[in-house]
Amino acid sequence: MTTRDGDAPDAPARKATRRGSRFWLFAPFVLLALVVIGWSAAWFAIRERVVVELDGLLGVEETLGRSWTCADRRVAGFPFRIEVSCGRLALATADGLTLDLGPAQALAQIYQPRHAIVNVAGPLGVETPEGRVAAQWELLEASVRNLGRGTEQLAIVVEAPRATISAPALPAPVEANAARAELYARPSPGTTLATGALDAVMRAEALEVPGLAVALPEAARGPADIEVQLRLHAPRALARGGDDPALAARAWRDAGGRLEIGVVAVETGSAALQLSGELALDAMDRPEGRIEASGRGLGPIVQAALGGRGDFMVDAIVAALGGDAPPAADGEPAPELRPLPPLRIAEGRVFVGPIPVPRVSVPPLF
Repeated sequence: MTTRDGDAPDAPARKATRRGSRFWLFAPFVLLALVVIGWSAAWFAIRERVVVELDGLLGVEETLGRSWTCADRRVAGFPFRIEVSCGRLALATADGLTLDLGPAQALAQIYQPRHAIVNVAGPLGVETPEGRVAAQWELLEASVRNLGRGTEQLAIVVEAPRATISAPALPAPVEANAARAELYARPSPGTTLATGALDAVMRAEALEVPGLAVALPEAARGPADIEVQLRLHAPRALARGGDDPALAARAWRDAGGRLEIGVVAVETGSAALQLSGELALDAMDRPEGRIEASGRGLGPIVQAALGGRGDFMVDAIVAALGGDAPPAADGEPAPELRPLPPLRIAEGRVFVGPIPVPRVSVPPLF
């Protein structure tokens, strides 16, 4: 009896302790459930916003004469991504252009919504009144960053692209293939597209155009590695011309537009050429500017392009480009690039150093 009387005051304390221990036992699960519910609500809210913005963007494109089709559109990716996929992505414009990209998917991490990764399965089909382009690839992936001021960083990588161009103006379809192609674009450092210049880099590895080989001298045949680095000043001015290329180019010229050529490098097994310089448009819509060059093995190529030896000017230009120097033998390192006379384009004429290139003129672009 005494023991029971002595124990009686401690019973409520033991019950309170058990209730407290049960609270801490279940609290993590309750908190986890609240986090899951909150995260799910946030994901579905973001998904709905993406759907609304996509519909709005497609509506704007429709008013501009560009009709996009995203067949079997699906928005998924819960819980950590937003994925937008189309069973078939296609475009039709008011001026007769149709573009078919095949299945496509764009995805972004929920914590990086302004960085999207786009995969396009292909094949590509482009139809215009002037002709048709068909292309396919093993992989096409793009990275797009939008920091709130429009697309500001773009990267596209294509593995094993193959393309065929058909047009009534061509005697036969032109085929091209490469091991890899890349494109990178962004505003110049410290600027935006609205206030500065646009930097672009393009690369192609082992590019071949078999149909053109018969028309090229032997030194220009075979797979070519190409790299182009450009800086376009006043890119926003190009939009002022709308869909008219002539108006866009003139608006760009009037805004002080110019194209800086950081490098254009083309290399085959027996010839190589590197260019740098700057180009613009003159008052008659003709390209003008100055190009610095270096190369090797270019004499035979230029000789064939200018109609062969015999003309004094042609002989002088071929000699300045290295003459008929033979290519390096198999297993030997290629010779170093040698500086070439600067190329100047002015008033519709082309000059190599002080020598005008015969039978070559630069007509207005429009």
